Amino acid sequence: MKRPAIRVKLTWSDWAIEIVAILILVVMIGLVLSQYANLPSIIPIHFNGSGEVDGYGGKWTILLLTSVAIVIYLLTTLTVRYPNLMNYPIPITEENHERQFLNAVKMMRVLKCLSVILFFFLVSGIIQNAYQKASGIGRYFLPIVLFSILSSVGYFLYRGYKLR
Repeated sequence: MKRPAIRVKLTWSDWAIEIVAILILVVMIGLVLSQYANLPSIIPIHFNGSGEVDGYGGKWTILLLTSVAIVIYLLTTLTVRYPNLMNYPIPITEENHERQFLNAVKMMRVLKCLSVILFFFLVSGIIQNAYQKASGIGRYFLPIVLFSILSSVGYFLYRGYKLR
């Protein structure tokens, strides 16, 4: 079966996720633009698994991180417009395509929001460390990021199997 190209309508929770993601992205852009001129020329750019600074680089790196967050936001926004082109762990049929598309689009929106939140905390942590107001990003940053992303993907995969 050729997958139908349908537009998935946004639910109230989709709107809420989109609004949160765009607000955090706008705040991150504002934070970077307002702080960039005052940052030292060398800033922390890498943290180890314990959240401690273990790499330094030019302050332009913070612009790169912000750009990556924007690109991720834009690409995932584009991706959810074409759920028929996504990969699915189960066969898509005439009976289940709408349920599967809705589930996949919701997963992508959640992952987009989580990615923007991740980059916001990373950028703000770099700024705090650059001003020596913090030492690292915390030992729980990486476990929280991994748990939130993996548990979200796991939830939506489980949900997808149940919606067969």
